[in-house]
Amino acid sequence: MSFLKFTTLTPGKSIPSPARLNKSLEDRLFGGVSTNVFFAGIFIFQLLLTFQGIDMSDEGFLAIFYQRIFNNPESVQYNFMFWLTGIIGGIYYKIFSFLGLWGLRLGGVLVTTSTAMLVYSLLKKYLNPNYLKLGLFLIIITLNNDIKELNYNNLSALCYVSIIYLLFKGLKQQSNLKLFISGLFVALNFFIRPPNILELGLFLAIIYYGYENKSGVKRIAGQIFFFLSGFVLCSVATVLVIHWIGHWEIYENALQVLYKMGKATPHTELEKGDYGIFKLIKQLKSNNAKSIFITLSIFVSLALGISIFSAVRKKDILSYKSGVILKSLFVLAIILLIVSGIIDHWFILYFYSGMIVLVFLLSVVTTTDFDTRFLLFCGCFILVSFPFGSSAGIMTAGRYSFWIGLPVAINYLLNIKTVNNQFSFYKEGLKNTIQIDITGYQMVVAKNLLLGLLIFIGLYHSYFYPFFDWRNRLQMRYSIDNKLTNGIYTTRGRADALNELLHASSKYVKKGDYLLAYDCMPLINFLTESVPYIRSAYPWLYEANVFKSELDLAVNQKKILPVVIVQTIQTIGMGSKWPEVLLPTEYSKWEDNQGRNIFMDEFLKDNHYQEVWTNGYFKILIPNQNKN
Repeated sequence: MSFLKFTTLTPGKSIPSPARLNKSLEDRLFGGVSTNVFFAGIFIFQLLLTFQGIDMSDEGFLAIFYQRIFNNPESVQYNFMFWLTGIIGGIYYKIFSFLGLWGLRLGGVLVTTSTAMLVYSLLKKYLNPNYLKLGLFLIIITLNNDIKELNYNNLSALCYVSIIYLLFKGLKQQSNLKLFISGLFVALNFFIRPPNILELGLFLAIIYYGYENKSGVKRIAGQIFFFLSGFVLCSVATVLVIHWIGHWEIYENALQVLYKMGKATPHTELEKGDYGIFKLIKQLKSNNAKSIFITLSIFVSLALGISIFSAVRKKDILSYKSGVILKSLFVLAIILLIVSGIIDHWFILYFYSGMIVLVFLLSVVTTTDFDTRFLLFCGCFILVSFPFGSSAGIMTAGRYSFWIGLPVAINYLLNIKTVNNQFSFYKEGLKNTIQIDITGYQMVVAKNLLLGLLIFIGLYHSYFYPFFDWRNRLQMRYSIDNKLTNGIYTTRGRADALNELLHASSKYVKKGDYLLAYDCMPLINFLTESVPYIRSAYPWLYEANVFKSELDLAVNQKKILPVVIVQTIQTIGMGSKWPEVLLPTEYSKWEDNQGRNIFMDEFLKDNHYQEVWTNGYFKILIPNQNKN
């Protein structure tokens, strides 16, 4: 038997602090800061981070898509599963191509800042403004070791926030037009990123809202009808546009590839792939279970630690100075765990996810404003559904699912002023009791410690871990000799290696030539303004047999052989500190590559390719025409 009691304040009001209480961290950071200054600040913060870091893989995957979607769309067919992302990015790139890769990063900053502003507009009436700004700031620093350019994840986030904004306003104002437009945005979001089709499940939010407000079945059914009608009509209109501009066959082929990737069943080869449906379901369950476990562990440990510390202090075992020393040692220990990598940015993603779910459950069993609880329900729905379909789940797309849920969760937790819990356990007739009693002063101190550490880890990883260029930013002051990377800097070793490659490749690859860059470096196609030989500039994404069929198709259709550039080192994941730090395992023997490598080696051998240049990190091969 146990007893649980939380004393909370009305959301949107500050904690009334006696003079002896410490000022809360969020008030110190954002108290007195105007909304305009806040958004200007987060825009500038993100902008400063765009000038450093070179990623060869995902950033290049998107950049070549935008560069080729209108003049060589078939060469980026794989990307067409994100068709609307390509259209938006392609139009943007046509206008701002003179800014090169940095311009695409500027586009990402504009999208993310716009999303933050829309969330603020949606939640400002229901949350304490300082808590809301804190929640948005935590999201911003959580995103900033991820890819920064305009991409399907940040566009999807802007779109799903728009969906919830219109859905909520439509329900509150009984506006069928807003519900219709909300459904329209679901359709657009599907064409931005296919797994966003799951956002149709927000019809459950309409049912939930109607149930709580005692709406009739007829009204609820009508609202769902307008919501789904917007989706259907926009989907039909978009398909007609795809046909009209001549992209339908390419788009259909891309969806077929996606279907094959998701068709995996247990005990088949495809089950090992990143996008098999059974793997994704298993990953979803595992991620959410781990998130809740981590969050519960942190909150319980924090509560027990405070209670034990208080009990010891009451018995005069610890002096005030000793208490300060213990707190300092605790903070120092956590910082050491962060710096050593034991607490990494993935850990924080799990913590935030679990926090949102747990706060929603608490909001259901405690007295909270329904509008706030409804918005948290929508945030939880996105939290669970949005990462589904991503190869790494919460670790990639998952961080973009916090926009609604995290500010509401932060507001709820920061409005808890005291905790007075008694847990009683009975075993063999004996009663054991654990008393957790946290005062208002202790609560403020605990919040300041936790929030301070969360901000530190977010800033730390923003500084040291640009996407797949994991370095101290002080070392990133060397440029790439290419007009498309003007204004972007990386380490000296990486700049030298890429400059050597680009200089050597210019002898063999001209603008508009076919190039097969194998296997995780689509950025090379973008920088050389070459055309991907197979229908993806990122061969590593293909399953081995699909890669083989793409190679065969390209040879048969194009009747010419491309220049081939092959990387000889791992450049993603744990290889992200190249070339200064290389992994001990030979890249050609990496298990994930073996299937594709067999077919790639056969292609090079059958077509009599010969190596003409290498710098130890990359090599250039051309077909020996005399042997053909």
